[in-house]
Amino acid sequence: MIAAAVLLVAVLLGTQVNRLVAFWEGYYWPKWFSRVGACVQRRRFNSLGDDDWSEFRRLQHYPSDPSTFLPTKLGNVFLAAENYSRERYGLDSVYLWPRLYLSVPTDVRAILDDARRAVDQLVVIATAAVLSVLAALGLGLVGWQFDGVTAPSVVWGPAAAVAAAVAFGSYRSAVSAAVGFGDLVRSVFDLYRGELLAKLGVPAPRTREIEKQTWEALGQFLFRGGSSDAGDALIEFAVRPEEPRSLTVSYKGRSPKSKSS
Repeated sequence: MIAAAVLLVAVLLGTQVNRLVAFWEGYYWPKWFSRVGACVQRRRFNSLGDDDWSEFRRLQHYPSDPSTFLPTKLGNVFLAAENYSRERYGLDSVYLWPRLYLSVPTDVRAILDDARRAVDQLVVIATAAVLSVLAALGLGLVGWQFDGVTAPSVVWGPAAAVAAAVAFGSYRSAVSAAVGFGDLVRSVFDLYRGELLAKLGVPAPRTREIEKQTWEALGQFLFRGGSSDAGDALIEFAVRPEEPRSLTVSYKGRSPKSKSS
């Protein structure tokens, strides 16, 4: 019975992995609780020093604007990766990532999928462990109130402690895996955004400023159906090379005649 219940819970959690990740990022939290968590994250951010390791943590673990901090480490790691392309290139990753994902080679997509799958699996494990903690505490309370209904509460206490340790370790591992996934996402934007422009038929920009303006105009065009006149000029489609013309082989300026049988 217990094994079947655990299996059922694992299957159900697997079908809701996107919502679970979003919850652990802090998107479905009550507003007051979210504000408290964001304040904690800002305090940790401000406590970082001036050494190279602290600078690395700022770049990889937190978005550049403290006012946008989410209430969890996991949420801020993902948000830092999402904001990278917009801050560097003016490219909105939330809208353009699906198109960029389809533009990269198959082996690169496989690496991205493996990295994201690791985060998802660790989040599912952490969620299942938290539910196990709640179940163990509940059964322990029932066993304490009603002797003989469940196992003694002394059994459920250690079980809850073990499950809590698993939840903590899984969440910490999920944050580390998210940092690695975020680095891959940044690398894809750095290396393949030009491929996306080429597939969209837009010529490569000549300067960083023009590139930012081009991506902003493309965002307006793709998701709002239009742009300003200046934006339309930036995303003027590149001229495609003409199809090669068919050539007729000739000898001494005349086409060869077919031999009569």
